[in-house]
Amino acid sequence: MSFLYPSFLWALLALGIPIIIHLFNFRRYKRIYFTNVRFLQELKEETQSKQKLKHLLILLARCLAIAAIVFAFAQPYFKKQQTNTTVGDNVVSIYIDNSFSMGAHGTEGELLEQAKNKARDIANYFRNSDLFQLLTNDFEGRHQRLVSREEFLKLVDEVKLTPQCHTITEVLNRQKECLSNAQGNKQVYWLSDFQRSGVDLKSLPNDSTLNIQAYNLPPIDQQNIYIDSCWFESPYVALNESNKLMVRIKNASSSDADNGSLNLKLNNVQKAIASYSVSKNAATTVEMNITLNSTGWNAAELSISDHPITFDDNLFFSFYVDAQIPVLAINQRETNTYIKAVYESNPYFAVKQINVKNINYDELKNYHFIILNEVEVVSSGLQQQLKLYVEKGGSLLILPNSAVKVLAPGYNKFLQAMQINTVDGIDINKQKLAEINTQNIIFNDVFDKKQINIDLPEVLKSYSINAAVVPNEETLLKLNSGKIFLSKYVLGAGIIYLSAVPFDTKWSSLPQHALFVPIMYKMALLGNKQLPLYQIIGRDKQIALRQQLRSGEEVLALKSEHDEIIPELMNTAGGNALYVPYLSYSGIYNLKPRNANDTIIYQCLAFNYSRNESELNYFKNNELETELASHNIHYLNAVSNVAEKAISETQFRSSLWQWFIILALVFLGIEVLLIKFYNPTIKSTTVQS
Repeated sequence: MSFLYPSFLWALLALGIPIIIHLFNFRRYKRIYFTNVRFLQELKEETQSKQKLKHLLILLARCLAIAAIVFAFAQPYFKKQQTNTTVGDNVVSIYIDNSFSMGAHGTEGELLEQAKNKARDIANYFRNSDLFQLLTNDFEGRHQRLVSREEFLKLVDEVKLTPQCHTITEVLNRQKECLSNAQGNKQVYWLSDFQRSGVDLKSLPNDSTLNIQAYNLPPIDQQNIYIDSCWFESPYVALNESNKLMVRIKNASSSDADNGSLNLKLNNVQKAIASYSVSKNAATTVEMNITLNSTGWNAAELSISDHPITFDDNLFFSFYVDAQIPVLAINQRETNTYIKAVYESNPYFAVKQINVKNINYDELKNYHFIILNEVEVVSSGLQQQLKLYVEKGGSLLILPNSAVKVLAPGYNKFLQAMQINTVDGIDINKQKLAEINTQNIIFNDVFDKKQINIDLPEVLKSYSINAAVVPNEETLLKLNSGKIFLSKYVLGAGIIYLSAVPFDTKWSSLPQHALFVPIMYKMALLGNKQLPLYQIIGRDKQIALRQQLRSGEEVLALKSEHDEIIPELMNTAGGNALYVPYLSYSGIYNLKPRNANDTIIYQCLAFNYSRNESELNYFKNNELETELASHNIHYLNAVSNVAEKAISETQFRSSLWQWFIILALVFLGIEVLLIKFYNPTIKSTTVQS
């Protein structure tokens, strides 16, 4: 027989207490008066031996009860004979879930610390000669090898919370990979809070060769409020204008949250504060206004205050404000005076007009908005480049030719290749615009209120745009005949606009109408395709860059306040991209030459922790136990002592502490019976007067 906690055996010294009491005979006597004690001598001699026997039996019962209690706490056990496993040393793989949700508190403190303590307890159950593997969500290379118990305990001490998350299937595959070439009795343990987002039991394979035990560490307080996401209401960020920032806050708690405070920092300066209230298990959207007075990169941080889970209380984002919006007009013949005038009147736009024969295809990606002005024949090369330009996020306006009565045969083939409606003959009937799609972003802020009698442009003649059903098509302007005047199409990440008329007063009065300016401005602004405001660590590994960089010329680094890495620069069809597989910290990172001064910044990138574990959605104990049992996995609640019992019984020890508890109760019961019912009888004596 061996003891799991032999240090408790020092408590056997407590046996001296009843012995000392017995030796000193700490008893209180009752005095009885007799008229003549001459006849009591025989009575005293006869009962003294029986009283001594009673006291010895009571002393023995008390000592045995104390000893049984001490043995129970020391947890004695017998080693089992292994009949269903390989004879030899044990190979033990222990997974500690160190994702952010393990930062919550359980009955014994932080869940991660509970898991680390439990891992130490499990390791101490095995022999010194056994081998161990520690696995965490970091999936580190050093954790993919077997180590001694001493080294394992050192690795456990180093485990910290991480933004990385993995499913149970990924964890098991990683453990099996390490154990595949190991010799011995293979044991697998999971220490986790088992959030639903990480327990993919449907894809979990059954493996009868492994003895898997799952220890559940549930939090005692399932409360969390977090910033879920943010976005600008407009697809572009304007200079010297109020830009609406929308922030979504979620309450993953069982109680309402009132009068919370949402803070916004812009370039490390407090910019705005807003209050929020959100019902339990619901979400709310908070509106904040930002006015930008300078161009270039802007780094921002949103924050709230919430405990105990804090990793999702901050959301970082970044965006770029252009000094000018570059516009390109590709002309068939002369420059269009209306296009030139509308953009040159506002210094925020920089317009360039070129002839279709002088196009530099490599420069197309530098423009936010391209106008294909009355180009009759579109070459295959230009067609291919324009399609790629739109798919990557650019905006294109197509204006038909004004100098021909019938469009060239290849024109509709070009429109079909761009996946938009085609056009046919010219409609010479004079008419007016009759309908404006005010729900579209181009017109949603043009009119202060809905007008009944609006003076709309007059149309003298127009091309007929076929009303075929085209995916992602939206009519912006419609003639009173019901035909399309201006339509919008989505292609890839970009937009195509198709007009029924060229910008010529012989065709319509639109170039001289008040609608012309907002239409042209909005089309150019919407072409300023913003990159994502932020990236999610571990999910967004390939990141598009705003500007073209040449790989190999210099070493680039992503630098933040807490971290610095060297990313991989990739060349893609749409330009440069970074490959960032992993970051340890959220925050604002600047992409810059590694050995250059800090004033050079190619791009400002924001990285945030995943919100997958922000929703505190856990299995119920009986539900999780049933699910795991279907995969031959032993489920245990690690909060109770059932964990120790399970290891001792299912592995290599036959636990005896329960029997010693029973024996302690038996001995205490014997003591009570001796005191109450065992009274030595006094032999009757005849007294003569």
